[in-house]
Amino acid sequence: MPYLYSTVKKATVPVFALLFLATTGFSQSDSIKPPSIPVSLLDFRANLKNDNALLNWKTTNHYNFSHFIIEKSTDARNYNDAVVIVAPESTAAENSYGYNDDLHNSTNKTVYYRLKMVDVNGKVSYSETRMVRLTERNNIQVSTFPNPATNELYVNIPNDWQEKTVTYDIYNSTGVLIKRYQNKQAAQIQQLNVQQLNNGNYVLKVNNGSNSKTAIFIKY
Repeated sequence: MPYLYSTVKKATVPVFALLFLATTGFSQSDSIKPPSIPVSLLDFRANLKNDNALLNWKTTNHYNFSHFIIEKSTDARNYNDAVVIVAPESTAAENSYGYNDDLHNSTNKTVYYRLKMVDVNGKVSYSETRMVRLTERNNIQVSTFPNPATNELYVNIPNDWQEKTVTYDIYNSTGVLIKRYQNKQAAQIQQLNVQQLNNGNYVLKVNNGSNSKTAIFIKY
């Protein structure tokens, strides 16, 4: 079930959400005398976490405002409505909104979102388009400090690998397995002790049972 929230600073106004399959759009405005559009968009972001697209935006200076529509697309051309959000009609307060779109079953590599703002007379404006890349959910990043690694190697695993059994195998330059670490409840950052390794180049292979990623690091 998608998660939707709204907060209003300096004023408390109920916000109602109506969930459908959809798309969105929205645009910015600086003035309200008279405004070119009935709200000022301060910020609009989209991030991917645990196969959920986390959409967050802030507005101010509502003027004869009706509602937002989040629009969703897989090709950046054809959009569908995802959710309708009713907000304050008139307020100068800063308003914060959020919507979580569950993408666990999505087969698309990239999903696009935009905000559509509608005033009480039906006039609409659109935000810039934001996107999330599902191919990033299996990315693995290996960072060392210092670089080259001397004592510890730090491994950053994908979000959907966390709290699962993850194996970390270290191979030397000839492909021989040197060390194996396993964590049955893997955290986002795993610290590996490489102090006893000989100086040289190594390959780290990280496996969660169904997927694996490799990275090269240097021991000095």
